[in-house]
Amino acid sequence: GAHLSVSPKLTHTVEKAKEIGCETIQIFSQNPRRWSSKLPQKDEVNRFISGLKNENIYPLFLHGLYLINLSSLNFNIRMKSYFAVLEGIRRARMFKSGYYIFHPSRFKDVSRKEGLAILLETLMKVLEEEKSGYFLTLENSVAKNGFGSRLEDFNFILRRLGFDKRINICFDTCHAYGAGYDLSTEKGFRETIKNMEKLKIIDRITVIHLNDSKGSLGSEVDRHENIGEGKIGLEGFRRIINFPLFKDLPFIIETPKRNPGDDLKNLNLLKSLIK
Repeated sequence: GAHLSVSPKLTHTVEKAKEIGCETIQIFSQNPRRWSSKLPQKDEVNRFISGLKNENIYPLFLHGLYLINLSSLNFNIRMKSYFAVLEGIRRARMFKSGYYIFHPSRFKDVSRKEGLAILLETLMKVLEEEKSGYFLTLENSVAKNGFGSRLEDFNFILRRLGFDKRINICFDTCHAYGAGYDLSTEKGFRETIKNMEKLKIIDRITVIHLNDSKGSLGSEVDRHENIGEGKIGLEGFRRIINFPLFKDLPFIIETPKRNPGDDLKNLNLLKSLIK
């Protein structure tokens, strides 16, 4: 599937998804660069949900705000982030989506150890407030001061939360590559998988963002590229989508939309790599 715009209307999103052959999609339910946005009209959301159901497009993923930082030393930002996550879950419930994906933390003016401790405390408050079965799906970062740029971050949070099933992982290939995990080679991919297994996080990956990387290995550059046109390359993606523990997961592309047919081209290319 693909990340699709909800403009001008949600019903157009369903039409676009069908047009490019999506089996799953991801959307923003609000402006990701603003703390607050109006809720969409309930009847429009219901038509959207019915449209997805009719086209057998499932699951639906909601992506959260880019502003969220649950480990900020600034209390105001941390509380805004906390309420933004609760609002995200509220919207996920409205859209009948069990998955809310977001980047939980950036360790600014704080050590990684201290940042993870603050993040853990804030996440615990979220889980105490929101006791439903909605999944908080934490995405890995490309920046070295961002949560998930080290896979150990996921192990720390999951272990401290008793591997709470409401906490899951979104693994972004571009972010991982930019953070230093070499997904372009068989050796690098195997080492990454071995690390995930050692940290007991591999079975917590709920969705994979399939994005090639314009930036070099370990560059911390978050520049998504079309499949096969970046540094990870076609063979890298062939290994990822055919890996036994990944092959049945939802895959979402967030590749550039330079031309109207780019999403269709990228999806068809990935489908051609499936063994």
